[in-house]
Amino acid sequence: MNCRARRKSRSVFVRVDFLSLADAVDLQVQCKHAHWNVKGPNFIALQVLFDQVNEDVEDYIAPFAERAAQPGGAANSRGRVVTTRSHLSENGAHGITESDHVTTLASALASFGKLTRQAIEKSNELSDFVNADICTEMHDTSIASGTGK
Repeated sequence: MNCRARRKSRSVFVRVDFLSLADAVDLQVQCKHAHWNVKGPNFIALQVLFDQVNEDVEDYIAPFAERAAQPGGAANSRGRVVTTRSHLSENGAHGITESDHVTTLASALASFGKLTRQAIEKSNELSDFVNADICTEMHDTSIASGTGK
């Protein structure tokens, strides 16, 4: 592979990783939003659930960030950047009901799973098997599938 092709390939790898990083950070923020704002008779159980999901998401932020920074990129996860780069829908649950938060977070998890599958496919197309493995590992967990452990 010539130098120009390698640079282009690295640029695409960084882009794939950065988009995954923005989506993961956005999902983590949505988990915390649900945790802080849930109210109702099941709020303690839901807070525990939302914290568990948040911790699982947090486990994948570092590998995405480190991977994005490796080929000369930067792991930019500042709030303004994440909101413009994330593919997840905005968390609109300003919520009054527990079901608002559960539904909104479940939708975000489903979207995140779909985006993760797309990142796996794109990484494999680009022969970036390291990124594909990171995404596959994440997809096979409860975070991407939304099914629980």
